[in-house]
Order: sequence, then structure tokens, then C-alpha cells
Amino acid sequence: MTDYRLTGIARKRFLLFTFIPLVLLMIYLKFSAGWHGDRRYTVVFHNIYPETESGENDLALVSLEPSSQRGIYLYISPKILLDLPYGYKTYPSSSVFRLGALESGDAAGGHLLQKSLELSLGVKIDAFVAAKNNWFDLSKKKGEFDNFKRDNFTLYKGLPFLFRLLTDKYVSNLNFSEKLRFFLKMRKIRLDQLEFVNLAESSSVYPEILPDKTEVWHIDQINFDHNNFSRFEDRLVRLEDISLEVENASGEEKVATLFARVLKNYGVKVVARLTAKKIMAENCLLYLYSGEAAESRIAEIMVNDYNCRQEKRFDKNSQADIRVILGEKFIK
Repeated sequence: MTDYRLTGIARKRFLLFTFIPLVLLMIYLKFSAGWHGDRRYTVVFHNIYPETESGENDLALVSLEPSSQRGIYLYISPKILLDLPYGYKTYPSSSVFRLGALESGDAAGGHLLQKSLELSLGVKIDAFVAAKNNWFDLSKKKGEFDNFKRDNFTLYKGLPFLFRLLTDKYVSNLNFSEKLRFFLKMRKIRLDQLEFVNLAESSSVYPEILPDKTEVWHIDQINFDHNNFSRFEDRLVRLEDISLEVENASGEEKVATLFARVLKNYGVKVVARLTAKKIMAENCLLYLYSGEAAESRIAEIMVNDYNCRQEKRFDKNSQADIRVILGEKFIK
């Protein structure tokens, strides 16, 4: 005879040992630091092949907008040139990570890649994931795009990718909870909700033939912003309708203009770009001119992602809700 009582106890134990870890995981994800899946998040994926490898050092942006359940995949050819900050000028996208890593290691390489993409595209880049030994399938064509999602972000075929991501087999500045959240968000989004764009095949770039007959591609910033209007914005930030002034106190030219472009493409209402009379030593300062500004999503993002210090200066007569002042450390 079958002992149904024992079977019932075993079933309860199984459910208990399954349920408790899930509850603990949910509590961890709720209270851990970093991105919580509640706003636009853009990650750059980069393949870094060895010098002896014949493959290409390609990369792609994956940008998710959770409130609308939409996203975009932007493939960036190794031949596309990026504008680098900190006086490095222009380099092929395939060389940027290595250039930064030469000085201070992989973390610096990823940071330089993020900043270069942000500067070149005017798109807020939140994190990077770089593969040195286990390559991503970065699809170059729309017809192959389902491979990227299937092989990296499904519960069956995507588990090896998730394991390598969580166990630091990839180089990344995502924390553990952000890695898990990003995987889960990508898994839930359907293919028809992810827009595919190959930057080299768009009107956002134009070619140049170098003296050695090599063809490279320059990004046309005006056309890029026109062609990608609202593709990289955070919908809830746009709906807040909080206005910003951006002031350059770094001592370098065009810093306010370039950062204002990033903010506008993110959905922020930028009403003025200013140049300060004096250089500010610190990184970033926020003047909050209203209670709504102090509680806004964009103020929270500026503090958490750009290390801005806040000062409340409530003033009903101010031109904008927030003034963002960018100092010397902002460009270092």
C-alpha cells in the first residue's frame, strides 16, 4: 500500500523548500541597491575578442522601458567612430574599451565606453557587460535578432548566459540584483516589443574612406536625434514635465550642451543651457526650486546616477524647476 500521509508530508516539504528561497529572493530584490526595474535602463553589450581572434569587437545597446513594456536593440558596427571624452578625440567603437582598460583595468574600459556612447549618441547609458571569453550572439540583422533573445534571455537556453553573468564570467558594473532584474525584464518582453536597429544601415551615419582605403562611419548627431526621437526616453520622466536648466561650471566648452542633449533624449524638458562665471570643483549640484522638483524622478536619477548634491531653494519665480550645475569632477 502507498503511504499517502508520507507522500503528503514529502510534498509539503518540497513546496516549503521551494517557496522559502523564492520569498527570500523577492525580499532581496525589493530592498537591494541599484536599478529596480522601474525606469528606462540601457546596457551596452560588448564582445572583446583576443588580438589573435579573427572575429569583430562588436557591440549593441539594449534599452528597456518597463512602464510601457517596450525596448530597443541598437547594433553598433566596429567601424563606427565614437567621440571620446577626456581629450581622447575619436576612435572606432571596437577600440574604446581596450583604450580605457590600458590605463586602469577593465572597469575603466567599461566606464570610458559608457561615456563615449553617451557623448556620441546623446543616450543615457546605465551599465556595461563585456565578454572576453564567452561571446554574446550580437545579431547584425533583423532576421537573426530572435537568436539574441533566445540564446541569452530565455529560461532554457539563456541559463548559461545568466550563470556567467551572475558569477562574474563577464566584465560588468551591474550589481547582482541588477543582473537578475535585467535578465527577468528582458525575458518577459516579447520580440515584437523590441525594436531592432542596425546603426550602420540607418541614415544616422555617413561614411568616410581613410587614406589606407579603410571605410569608417561617422555619427550624424542631428539625424540620430531625429531618427530616434522618443526611442530612448523614460516615459514617466517625460510625463512629470519637470523643467531643467543645465549650467556648465566645469571650465570645458560644450559640456552643458552635450549633457542637455542626453537629458532631452531621456525625456527631460530642458529649457536653458548656461555657462557659469566661476568654475565649480565638485561633480554636480542640483538647485531644487519647487516641492515637485524635490520629489521628481529626474532629481532622484541625477543624485543616484550622476552623484549630484541637492540644495532646496524653493522659488516660485524661477525659470525652471531644477538647475543642474556641472563642475570639474563631472568630466573626470
